[in-house]
Amino acid sequence: MHTIAVRRDRNALVLFSRKDGTKLRFAFGKYEKATWPELVDMKITDWCDVGCSFCYQASTLGGKHASMENIRFAIQELARVKVLESALGGGETTSHPQFVEILREFKTAGIIPNFTTKKPAAVRRLWPEISDLIGGFAYSAESAGQVLTAARLMRDIPADKVSLHYVMGLGGREHFREYLKAAAGVGYR
Repeated sequence: MHTIAVRRDRNALVLFSRKDGTKLRFAFGKYEKATWPELVDMKITDWCDVGCSFCYQASTLGGKHASMENIRFAIQELARVKVLESALGGGETTSHPQFVEILREFKTAGIIPNFTTKKPAAVRRLWPEISDLIGGFAYSAESAGQVLTAARLMRDIPADKVSLHYVMGLGGREHFREYLKAAAGVGYR
């Protein structure tokens, strides 16, 4: 698979780096938006055992995992219209019993998968299998302490593969400042 994907869209060309996610768009004349999505969010599970008070998906232990049949169909359709990357969410994405297979299916279809998780230990455990399959992942940390703990746990994972997902309203301004300071200190986006 080539490192740079080129996608033509009417009077524009989009260059996408499969390595770092950089996108460049060149348009000849007026260009407002893409004909087809360049990035698609996909919920692969509604199961989660964390119980975050801020979960906007209402994912629980009673949630179900998406079937591989439905996921494969979606990936085929996304590849057909030349989607460049996906953001996989849930529930807890790493809990899907076919999580690695899902990442592999996306990558094989030419779509770079990314995902969100609340479990850095799961990422650490899966890293040897997933490091070459993903663009990156977002860790939903709630505090500066969680950011620092995750950074120690995932010390062998390149910081440029890690983004942080912060839910506004978890704390006041000082809490948020400390969170940003911790993120900067470990090199997380």
